[in-house]
Amino acid sequence: MRQQTHSRSLGWFICGIAALFYSYEYFLRIAPSTMSWELMKAYSIDAASLGNLAAFYYYAYTPMQLPVGILLDRYGPRRILTVACACCVVGTCFFAVAHSLVIAQLGRLLMGFGSAFAFIGVLKLATIWLPPERFGFVAGMTAMLGTAGAMIGDTALSYAVQTIGWRETLYGAIAVGALIIILISVFVRDHVHHTIHDRRKAKATAGVNWLGIIAILKNRQMWIIGGMGCLIYLPTTVFGEMWGIPYLRDARHFSHMHAALAVSMLFLGFTCGSPTWGYLSDKFHTRRKPFIIGTLLALATTAVLIYIPHLSFALACGLLFILGLSYSVQALVFALAHEHSPPRLAATGMAITNMFVMLGGLLLQPMVGVLLDLYEVDKPVGNTIHHIYSNVAYSHALMIMPLGLIGCALLSLILKETGCKPQFPANYRLPHHTVHHHDHSHR
Repeated sequence: MRQQTHSRSLGWFICGIAALFYSYEYFLRIAPSTMSWELMKAYSIDAASLGNLAAFYYYAYTPMQLPVGILLDRYGPRRILTVACACCVVGTCFFAVAHSLVIAQLGRLLMGFGSAFAFIGVLKLATIWLPPERFGFVAGMTAMLGTAGAMIGDTALSYAVQTIGWRETLYGAIAVGALIIILISVFVRDHVHHTIHDRRKAKATAGVNWLGIIAILKNRQMWIIGGMGCLIYLPTTVFGEMWGIPYLRDARHFSHMHAALAVSMLFLGFTCGSPTWGYLSDKFHTRRKPFIIGTLLALATTAVLIYIPHLSFALACGLLFILGLSYSVQALVFALAHEHSPPRLAATGMAITNMFVMLGGLLLQPMVGVLLDLYEVDKPVGNTIHHIYSNVAYSHALMIMPLGLIGCALLSLILKETGCKPQFPANYRLPHHTVHHHDHSHR
């Protein structure tokens, strides 16, 4: 019993270190929104180019969700997460020292590549080290730590950028990343009881997981779940991670710090709401009803946030907190992906769902910038030109969010309700034995 307790405590510690990496990569993900003016000035770019620069993160992150599970299975979380965090740090170095847009884009690309392994890496370690009944809790806590990183990032980064400069701020982030690399390499372990046979077996089966990806993509429900996850997450990918601070600062005339504090309320709401929706969904044995309620509430809040004529700081904070609470129902898409996937492909299903979720950042962060440039106003500031965008410009460009939430509500109406139960029997085998993947989540 004592040995089991020690193993479980060690498991929580290991998963906590991996979750720290996820929080760190989320911190890096939202960095451009806190230094938008500085980046536009440094590289002489407009909103469309700024949105494209930020989206380079997703150009690597999103497609990498396909092989993430395979690589974690084949080489183990410790090695993969160590290399992944190193990629984030190297990418941040490039971004911090870049004096050309191409080098900055390369930096964002490396950040996205390394970050792609963070969330699924924590879930992978949870399936190894923690009992199956705690998996949902770990997933919720991991999501909370990610948004905590974003919440801290909005305020801490904004303050640091205004105080010491954006490049110097990133140098500090590099030091933090180096510390996390050491923690992962020293403390994270891949197996509770590791044998050479286990490693050889994992390597032998990892290659055929590509067939499992194909099997997942043939499931119509997985496309619906992925679409819902992408569209309801737009308040994060479009507003929270990129355009929220510029919108509140430029269109609503908040100070930079007030804008950052208000946007942090979005992530605070998400942090509080994720476990709440999960608890209610489990208690009432339904996934679809909470999703519809959360989506409609998010839609109403978003409409008020964008289109209300006068927006005070206090009202903005309240609306963004409610919005975060509402769309945090997004956490249920991973439970749905788990339940709509064959047991041996549950991890693969969650990774593919995460890829769909991140498509919003890849496609729509730059799109908002393109729409803003249609209403661009140039304002001379010293020897440089600041690109200023009015409330009208943002009201048109950010219309992407309510339209996406309407699409999410429609998709949720055709989603097959799982009743919080797996839709495949535990002994289900794919046709023709196409996949022999080990799903550690059912240990």
